[in-house]
Amino acid sequence: MKVYDIHAPTPHGPAARDQQAFLIGVDFHEAALRTSVSVRDTDGAPVTTLCPMIVSYAFAAELYLKSMATLGRAMPPAKTHKLKVLFGRLCPDLQASIAQRYLARTGRNLPSEVVIICGDSRFDPKADKLKQLEAHELLNAAGRAGRAGEGSQGFVLLVPSHVIGFDQAKSLISKDWMDLRAIFEQSDQCLVIEDPMAAALDDIHNGITLTGPAAYLLGRLPVARTDGGPDPAETMLKRSFVAYSREKAGDHAWISSRIAAAVAARPPAAGAEVHWLGLVAASTGLSIELLESLLTLVDGGALTGTATQAVMALLAWVRQAPHRLMDLVRPESLEGLFGDAYKKLPTDDERALQALDLIDKILPIWMSGAPLCHIEAAAEGRTTKLGYCVIARHFTTRVAPDLAFVAGLPARLLLARLAATAPDEEPEIPAVLATLGSVIREGCDSPEALAARLNAGRMVSRVASRLEYEKALPYLGPLPPNEPFETTMVRVGNALAVTLFLDLDAASSDPTELAQAGP
Repeated sequence: MKVYDIHAPTPHGPAARDQQAFLIGVDFHEAALRTSVSVRDTDGAPVTTLCPMIVSYAFAAELYLKSMATLGRAMPPAKTHKLKVLFGRLCPDLQASIAQRYLARTGRNLPSEVVIICGDSRFDPKADKLKQLEAHELLNAAGRAGRAGEGSQGFVLLVPSHVIGFDQAKSLISKDWMDLRAIFEQSDQCLVIEDPMAAALDDIHNGITLTGPAAYLLGRLPVARTDGGPDPAETMLKRSFVAYSREKAGDHAWISSRIAAAVAARPPAAGAEVHWLGLVAASTGLSIELLESLLTLVDGGALTGTATQAVMALLAWVRQAPHRLMDLVRPESLEGLFGDAYKKLPTDDERALQALDLIDKILPIWMSGAPLCHIEAAAEGRTTKLGYCVIARHFTTRVAPDLAFVAGLPARLLLARLAATAPDEEPEIPAVLATLGSVIREGCDSPEALAARLNAGRMVSRVASRLEYEKALPYLGPLPPNEPFETTMVRVGNALAVTLFLDLDAASSDPTELAQAGP
């Protein structure tokens, strides 16, 4: 096996670490590809390779990762695993050379517009005859024509392995044609593109404006202008895909009636002094009335205290009008926590109250840094037979991000108001509110716990980072009310460094010497 010296010169001159690392990866990749080259003995018969390609790929990947780990000691971790970044730092001539060698061997990532498939069969050595390609094999080859980001359209020409006979007099065609046609059926490959805005506009036209996609669309429409200029909402709707489709079909009455209904049902424009609230409503998809109620809650001091106390106050505010939960959290996310019985509840208020009861129970556990099995035990009401913790996993992946959005609204409102009323002043937001959304998303209960979670990195679990944070707590001190999160990160990093030093000092101490020294 080759031994690579990252300081050794190459034919292109002294190799930078990034360049040498990428060349190592290319060399390993080519070694793996060599196993796919057909080998024949002296009589010309094919010889099966001793090492399957997948095994060679795995071995090459292991060697590559080990080499990158060695290089990583001299480079920041972000540079040790991003091949695209490394490739981008090579000189243009070397990039072109590597690209040509890679494409010549693999044929991957070619921005092809036309693909010619020469034959729909391949030789089967077991049956010792030609065998028709499977449908997925032909479709995979055809998929090379036209790539997302490269070309929106592609052309595929398939040359059948057998001559397809056609009797024009009897209008008969051979079976081979029907087999191929079954693979390339239009219904399998071509989808009718529909704009989901069409259903929302139909609902608005029919008077359904308070729930579902219609309410969401109305909340996202731009507010009306006060200077008499073109209505931005009307302009946006006319440029939608559904408007284009209807205009192409000549259905101008549908366009005008739906746009007029949407503009009429849109929340009224806010006054100049609170125009910023309308902008927040447009960017979040929430009604101005709901945001005004939340802002009143914030200004009343209900969200003071710890992060857990602020979240509980938010949930109590939602519970005052349970239908708010359906506006703030995606209903399908909540449905995954329960089952069909939940969907069959007659009203949104009943569904919201059932969801809030469970959220009140398991959200504090999630924020405490506890493992998923504790969340599942609280949700199921038992400590055994928890299985794969389905409820806990759904909560952390689907519901918690939605709740993080809700928790981030108070800071968003305060920042928007400060930007509109005092644009020249440095905004000061309470540290708890400024980080509340991220605190819930990461499963923490304070800005310091969030800083410890981010400091640990994604390779460390949430539970493990929580343990490190608890070890650093004695060295943190109280949280300043309006401390910027960057300062919190530094303060927590220093405390974590102290714990690491103490751990190292304890590990280096000789227990026998400590015992002899006595108290």
